[in-house]
Amino acid sequence: MNKGSKRNEPKNDEKVVKVTFNKSSGKKKNVKFSELALSKYFSDVVAEMKKVSWPSWTQIRNGVMVVMTMLVIVGSIVSLLDLGFSYSMKSLMSLRK
Repeated sequence: MNKGSKRNEPKNDEKVVKVTFNKSSGKKKNVKFSELALSKYFSDVVAEMKKVSWPSWTQIRNGVMVVMTMLVIVGSIVSLLDLGFSYSMKSLMSLRK
């Protein structure tokens, strides 16, 4: 074996997971997974969540009001269309008799 292939071989106490990075070429790399990687992931998540711009309560309330208003409007339109189609189908069925 050459030096390049020994470098990526895992030690006895390390877990290795095969991960495909480039689907078009199909090449796989060995990735060492440890508990440190998991704790770093969660600390990064917490750091990113602190950067998020959260909406104020006023913005949330206004957004909820817009959604509820649109829900009533669209629901009314669908109900009226359903009522109209139902009436027209009943009248067409009565002509058949």
